Amino acid sequence: MASITVKRVNPTHPPTHRALVLLIALLLCCACGEEEGDPQGAVVDAGEDAREGEDAREGEDVGEGAGEDVAAEDAEEDTAEEDTAEVAPDTGPPEPVFAEQGAWGPAGRVVGIITPDTSQVAREWGCQVLGYNVGSGISNLVLLAGGLNQYLREDAEGQIPLHLLVVADGYEGGDAVTERERIALSVFYGVLDGERTLIRRDSFEGDDPSQPPLTRFSETVVTGSGWAETPPGRFRLMIPVLFDLLLSLELEQARFAGPLQVDGPGVGTDGALLTGYITYEGLVALLTTIKEQCLSDAPPLLCNLIGNGIDDPERPVTELIDLGTGLINGFDLHMSEEGYPYPCDPEGEGLACNTASVCLRLTVEGVVVEGVEGE
Repeated sequence: MASITVKRVNPTHPPTHRALVLLIALLLCCACGEEEGDPQGAVVDAGEDAREGEDAREGEDVGEGAGEDVAAEDAEEDTAEEDTAEVAPDTGPPEPVFAEQGAWGPAGRVVGIITPDTSQVAREWGCQVLGYNVGSGISNLVLLAGGLNQYLREDAEGQIPLHLLVVADGYEGGDAVTERERIALSVFYGVLDGERTLIRRDSFEGDDPSQPPLTRFSETVVTGSGWAETPPGRFRLMIPVLFDLLLSLELEQARFAGPLQVDGPGVGTDGALLTGYITYEGLVALLTTIKEQCLSDAPPLLCNLIGNGIDDPERPVTELIDLGTGLINGFDLHMSEEGYPYPCDPEGEGLACNTASVCLRLTVEGVVVEGVEGE
């Protein structure tokens, strides 16, 4: 392509001179275009060169802008990744696991027992029993005993008067509470041998450790949150009264429900509920024990407190039922012969009230069971 040289025009020339110079330059361009067979080539090429220059400048601007936008987007992505990393869910510390256990498995000792003072308190606790007292009636007997927590501590003789043990059979060392869906909860009465915790022999059928425990909740269900709930069973609750009388209270359709947790060397719980029922037959058995003690050579203090012929050898126990119901704030439901609870009518027009509901709140701390007494 022919080159075009345009001389700089002196700005002092008149405008007509500038026009003439431009006209001559245009004619020369046309002539060059005709020589190459394209009369408009020079003009088109010049226009294209101008547009290419503009496009190049625009490309530079666009490139610079695009680069800035990409850099900004990259920065935003990096920030988003950092934000995502910051808000990642915190899994927290690993779930505690049981230490290596002996032959008895994870165990715990009951260190707290309280009763609801009223039916309203029992409902707030979640006591799931039938009866208008909602398990609060036993608070009368516990009050007469002076509360139960004082009997859960070691006394001057180095023993715990109400030494109640809970053993979670089914766990092994290294297990978390939630790793088992089914376990067996057994209840024993313990004795201290120095610093060793042992199981009393009378916790077994026939006082024979080779036999099953008197209280065992097989097929206890453990949920994913560690909540344990037993099927109904029988539970023998020993209640010391004024330190010189030990009463055995049989609970029918007893249930344990509450959270299990790894607690030091064993298993623990805080806020678990023990519920059940004292039947007419159970109350007669309780009164029989009290009467036998009151007729002994060294009657306990309770005999003087309750009176009402409890120390009269000629008076049958069945005539002392009113005394017994006073200890448990009366019967508040009906238990059928088949063992099913029903609402009762205290006025006597409907089903007769013949059973009392019970609800206790437990606190358990982990211990190590080292064997059975006498072995």
